[in-house]
Amino acid sequence: MAFDVHHGGHSGDIVYSIPYMRSLAEHFGDYLRVNIVSDRPSPLPVAMRHPSGTSLMSKAAFEFLEPMLAYQDIIDSVRLLPLNQVPGGSVPLDFFRETRGLNVRSGNIPLWARKISGLEVSVEKPWINLPPVKKGHRLVLGFSVRYRNSAIDYSVLNQIEGVQIAFVGLPTEYEDFTKRHRLHNIDHLQVENALELGKVIKSSRFFLGNQSLAFSIAEALKVDRALEVCEICPNVVPIGGKAHEYVFQAAFANALNKNGFPTSPTNRRDIAPVLALDALD
Repeated sequence: MAFDVHHGGHSGDIVYSIPYMRSLAEHFGDYLRVNIVSDRPSPLPVAMRHPSGTSLMSKAAFEFLEPMLAYQDIIDSVRLLPLNQVPGGSVPLDFFRETRGLNVRSGNIPLWARKISGLEVSVEKPWINLPPVKKGHRLVLGFSVRYRNSAIDYSVLNQIEGVQIAFVGLPTEYEDFTKRHRLHNIDHLQVENALELGKVIKSSRFFLGNQSLAFSIAEALKVDRALEVCEICPNVVPIGGKAHEYVFQAAFANALNKNGFPTSPTNRRDIAPVLALDALD
């Protein structure tokens, strides 16, 4: 037997709901039938329009995400359907969209479920299953056009030599990122679905991204990673594994240098660029 759960959000939000799914599966001792809602309207303003369009989950986005969800050991089946066809008694995974008193613009998305359910929801260790892959040498990037920190200049990536740098994402995202930062050494690595995307990220030497689907997968895998934080909506927090996050250029450079991708030299003062650290000189 299996029981029903449903989610009507974006792909990244669904990935962040998997720890809660695992908690539910353990609590009830059963597999999950995952119902993805197709007709929940997007609340985003036009300037932040998501690739899924006017609804939070499009058919194309579902078809991209479904192979990875179906691969998970706790999931019996995955389907796309309108909200009025969600089975009665289905457990909502996107409860936060209708829960008063919950600040959804901060905190950590996968841990909101702990506040609501009181169940133990673990995010310190990997929470998705993927096929085995060989570890590569690529620096992998994944940046949406939303939730960006405009203070970070990625043109320093032009200084990195001898390492393949690959961007995963839509052609429009790749074009926006490379043109904005005047990058000439970035390959666009296109994948068929989220399962393939996960394998690329899992095989990477280091992953850089913003608050997007690609980073949610990197976070779920606990690969070596660094997050560009959007301070107006800081609701993604890297936890576990070799994790970095940055809102300043010096912090970004330090994360690269620490993980074997030397760019501009940093010193002790750069570790805390907004503080007076004369005593360290």
